[in-house]
Amino acid sequence: MRKRRNAEPVLVDGLTADPGGPRTSALCEQLAGAVSWEQGAAPLRALYPATPGTSYSYSSIAGRISITALCYDAWNRVTDTVMYGAAGITASAGSWSRAGSVPGRSDTVLVMTTTYNTDGTVQDVTDPKGIVSRTEYDAAGRTTAKISNYVDGTPGGGAADDEDQTIRFEYTNGLQTKYTADLSGTDQHTIYTYSVPKGTGAGDSGIASNRLLWKATYPDSVGGAGGTDVVTTAYNAVGVGQVTSVKDRVRHGEDGWAIWKRRPGMPMSHAA
Repeated sequence: MRKRRNAEPVLVDGLTADPGGPRTSALCEQLAGAVSWEQGAAPLRALYPATPGTSYSYSSIAGRISITALCYDAWNRVTDTVMYGAAGITASAGSWSRAGSVPGRSDTVLVMTTTYNTDGTVQDVTDPKGIVSRTEYDAAGRTTAKISNYVDGTPGGGAADDEDQTIRFEYTNGLQTKYTADLSGTDQHTIYTYSVPKGTGAGDSGIASNRLLWKATYPDSVGGAGGTDVVTTAYNAVGVGQVTSVKDRVRHGEDGWAIWKRRPGMPMSHAA
């Protein structure tokens, strides 16, 4: 195999490899010695020797079967996922055939339904219990609301006041600036403030940026004077915006490297 330098990663039998990298030859040797797809499927063939189709009988199955059927629309999008489990098939009796239409929901037939907006985004997902989760978007395709237990879009209602549990998202200049729990009573807001300033003191940011998160102000302090439920973040100018410290709601600072050590393998920018 001729190696290329500065090549883009490619997909090789489900494995990502860089053709110009030092491990390319070893990877290709491993792939060359791997079993074929037909050999790899042999254990499955033993359990069900016939060609997979739309009906199954206990007499053709060695083992326990689990059946999931997928239904598609004209644009090849999954609209329904129907989980039958073993479909009543045992080692000595039973059979299953795919229905001509989506079956109704039941304790033994679990149906998950997805409906789409005209622009192709997912509007509703209905779980096997019939509970709807709705997602709303703006013109840029960003999520503006997530509504759990959707009924009519008005928060509250129902015997447990648990209908239309709504979270709303707001954006400014491409950045999320507000997270709102839209309640039947008083809403709760979390405000995200950017434009972190550069400072010279301990715990201050070493870089000023309009795009980096500076403060997260939580509901107890939104709209109030002198609120303490605020988390501020500072960044390293040398490390391309890496987090150097985080001050929590009671103004206790945490050094970024300490957080790095406590969470091995996580990027510093995830310290908050």
